[in-house]
Amino acid sequence: MHRHAVLALAALLAGCSSSAPRNDAPVERVLRADSPPRSPGRARLAPPAALNGAPLAWDDLHDALVEGAGAIALEETVLDILLAREAARRDVRVEEVDLENEERALLRSLAAAAETTSEEAVLEELRRQRGLGPTRYRALLHRTATMRALVAPSVNINQETLDLARAIRFGEKRRVRLITAPSLLEAQTALRALERGEPFAEVAARLSTDASAARGGLIEPFSLADPSYPSAIRDATEALEPGGTSAAVAIEGGYAVLRLEEILPARTPRGGDAVLLEDARADQERVLMTALARRLLREASLTILDPALQTAWRRRGNQ
Repeated sequence: MHRHAVLALAALLAGCSSSAPRNDAPVERVLRADSPPRSPGRARLAPPAALNGAPLAWDDLHDALVEGAGAIALEETVLDILLAREAARRDVRVEEVDLENEERALLRSLAAAAETTSEEAVLEELRRQRGLGPTRYRALLHRTATMRALVAPSVNINQETLDLARAIRFGEKRRVRLITAPSLLEAQTALRALERGEPFAEVAARLSTDASAARGGLIEPFSLADPSYPSAIRDATEALEPGGTSAAVAIEGGYAVLRLEEILPARTPRGGDAVLLEDARADQERVLMTALARRLLREASLTILDPALQTAWRRRGNQ
């Protein structure tokens, strides 16, 4: 889980992992050239494909598309609309340079996490894993830039936040596998499969609604001090010994089952106070941005009329 906003906002907040640089140097990447204009609405009524010369209708693909990614697309679209309204209400504007800064921050963060200097390769791998084509990638940058601008007045760095940043970056961490489910019944189904001796990774891949299911439920190691992870997740993890599995844990929008793979020891801090200050700002921004996105989604009145999309949304846990 790359700086997982836990369980629902991984794709939404993939660009929130580092504060944006303050320079305006141009970025020659996919940001502009890879961002075609949206097609006119009526063009979408044309057949999307042809099989042996015979057109396929959108109706032939509808349910499969919705089951595969409809809930994610709906959440992103709704959040984009809500953020645009909030930004307009507070007279916050996002310019092209802000998107460039977000991309630069994302590249730097990805390269640091992968311990490589090949930013382009790491970015392409992220886009492949997350299904971030030109439209969704640009929307991601705009979404995170908007959220960063909206939370900026609330960012406050002091000695306490610096100490927290030090603990999150260099303190002891837990490597965990995760299964999420929208209901207690489904979480208990996963637990019964584990009790029968099925490997956790296989159960996670089959039953988990979290994005980490594709990795057998494996998420990025995290610190128990990291407030961007729900307290229920941190408390349940702290109670486990390596190899141990938790009971079903209530989280926002559903339940989680966790397995502690290993405890990673603390590392020697590197870099000076300037680096730590930047990390502390990034951590605080990330927490505030996650909270903002969750609040807007929670307070919105959303009525889903399409049956297939209703099913996909419920399965996602409406997080």
